[in-house]
Amino acid sequence: MSRPPAPLAAFIGGLDRLLGSADAEEDVLRGGRRLLGALVAEDGWLPPEFARPDPERYRQYLLHREPRGRFSIVSFVWGPGQSTPIHDHQCGGWWAC
Repeated sequence: MSRPPAPLAAFIGGLDRLLGSADAEEDVLRGGRRLLGALVAEDGWLPPEFARPDPERYRQYLLHREPRGRFSIVSFVWGPGQSTPIHDHQCGGWWAC
């Protein structure tokens, strides 16, 4: 994605600032939860090409990779009737694995 839509750009910028200024993991979690909530509260910001399902399995689209490797943002898309087995990401939340 060359230029993210405004709501996603705001999320990326907010997360970047948060990671640069937070003193503790709980600060990152609290601030990140707020930022993510604001992003997903809006519909229509995800371009259609990043929301297309695959007929066979779920798809994953990279929306942003932070240049310093601190975070990435992906879109996971499931088609009708598709699912993913229960699994463990080996991490405690949305922030990092």
